[in-house]
Amino acid sequence: MNGISPISAACIGNWKKRPCSIADKGIIFLDEIADLPAASQVKLLKFLEDGVITRVGSTRNRNVNVRIIAATNRDLKKMVDTGQFRNDLYYRLNVVPINIPPLRERKECIVPLFNHYLLEFSRKYGKERPGITGEILDALTVYDFPGNVREMINICERLVVMSHSGEISLKDLPGLVRENISPQPLTMEPWQPGQTFRQMVEAFEKDLLTQVLQTTRTQSEAAEKLGLNQSTIARKIQKYRIQL
Repeated sequence: MNGISPISAACIGNWKKRPCSIADKGIIFLDEIADLPAASQVKLLKFLEDGVITRVGSTRNRNVNVRIIAATNRDLKKMVDTGQFRNDLYYRLNVVPINIPPLRERKECIVPLFNHYLLEFSRKYGKERPGITGEILDALTVYDFPGNVREMINICERLVVMSHSGEISLKDLPGLVRENISPQPLTMEPWQPGQTFRQMVEAFEKDLLTQVLQTTRTQSEAAEKLGLNQSTIARKIQKYRIQL
């Protein structure tokens, strides 16, 4: 089985004491099976047919009884039709196919997965789990995650690593996620007796600026969206005492 490192590595572990004891009668997970080189496809097929492996650097054959789980995000049937993947190996592996839809097709899984990986990375880096708001979860739910679960994992790790205040805000999310946030419609508060026109305009301006700053990471991005220069944005943030 030279060339199939997951199988080789699993089977040669502690082989002098208990030959192939780690993998034998167990499960081997082969990720990204579609990327397996043609030569290795032949070796994997042979192993699936006779259950025999040869340790790297050895001439002795060993029988191994394992269950194979193979995963890919590509269409193997199309690869078979175009000659990129062996037809016989495809049907040998495709005994019990399990189709897992992408995150964009199972929105109900986004929040549980996000919470799981947030906690996992908090433990990994020895940090308190950051607090999250409903706005964060809403933003993640409307995002399509073109990179699927791996993209979510990367986002969670980034949020934990970059978290210093103990709570995640919208501006901490990657730009692609924030771009999908639909801004809440702004309305002018009803006029109150004694309230001047200027005060009403300033209240609306503060709400608008606060909302834009929540969906951008920098003041320069906010300035670009609002058609203002950065010094004006900085001055208004100070004027209205907007917390970033």
